[in-house]
Amino acid sequence: TGHLEGKRRFKAPVFVGIVAGAIILTSAFATFAHLQGYKEDKSQFFIQNLKYEFIDGNKEEGSPVFITGYIGLGGEDVTIPNNVEGHPVQGIAQGAFANNSIIETLTVEKGVAISVDAFYNCDSLQSITLLGENIIEEYAFAECDELTTIKATDLLYAGNMAFSNAQNLKSFRIETSAGNTGTVHFGEKVVTGAQEMQEIYIDRYISYGDQVHYFDAIGSVEKLYLKNMNYAAYSENGALDTTLADVFGDNGVDVKKFEIQFADVIPAFLMEGSGQEITEFTVRNITETTVGEAAFKDCTNLATINIPKLLTEVGASAFEGTAITSFNALALKKM
Repeated sequence: TGHLEGKRRFKAPVFVGIVAGAIILTSAFATFAHLQGYKEDKSQFFIQNLKYEFIDGNKEEGSPVFITGYIGLGGEDVTIPNNVEGHPVQGIAQGAFANNSIIETLTVEKGVAISVDAFYNCDSLQSITLLGENIIEEYAFAECDELTTIKATDLLYAGNMAFSNAQNLKSFRIETSAGNTGTVHFGEKVVTGAQEMQEIYIDRYISYGDQVHYFDAIGSVEKLYLKNMNYAAYSENGALDTTLADVFGDNGVDVKKFEIQFADVIPAFLMEGSGQEITEFTVRNITETTVGEAAFKDCTNLATINIPKLLTEVGASAFEGTAITSFNALALKKM
């Protein structure tokens, strides 16, 4: 009986504290033991729930490593470092986080490359932040259907279908840090399946090549901002006839406000298939003062066009079917 009474006097909080302390000590010992093993056999190691492996067996001090896996005990917020224990993190290996259902927010530090299928089907992932000069390989974030926000600074490349089937994506932002004049290259159909986007904001020079089908099956976009479009300085083949149907696919996209920072021309059929909802179009800097044939045809809600120069040439049906009732024609030479 005294033994039982002694058990009753043993307070639950004290017991919980002892158990928690034991777990912490066990974890600390396991980590210590693993690090000791790491010093002897450096083929792979774990730090803060991330699994690292050396590249090509190079185990020298300062040699690069890849992230090849995730234990999953680190919680919902994951940060990928660009250096660990003095070793630069070159990238995230193919499929390293595939089918993970824990991660909700992801931050990737500057310079870390993201391989094919690295985060494929991470069905809880909602937010991605890339801190600079990252490369995203094809299908890296495919089938992450809960993804709502993508923000990248000084992005270098995003490959084919990198964010395919991003059904709930609201914001796709590429920003440029002060003094950085680099470009971003896109593969085919980088973002697909988003139904109601608030913004596509690309404040970085896009290098346009023969393939410009960067988005596909996008339902609508409240605001589309592109640093450049039909701007010879960043056109690999010199073409100045890119339309929204080229960028978003034959079905186009319903965009409400469209702004371009730098352009040489407003080409023919610019808005074909994408002008049903547009109310405002702006180009901040333009070389030529021409509007191509049917550029805004059937944009029935378009009432405002902001162009910094007086138009000198307007192609056939350029404003047919729009809500525009007049424009300044003082410099007009051909219509």
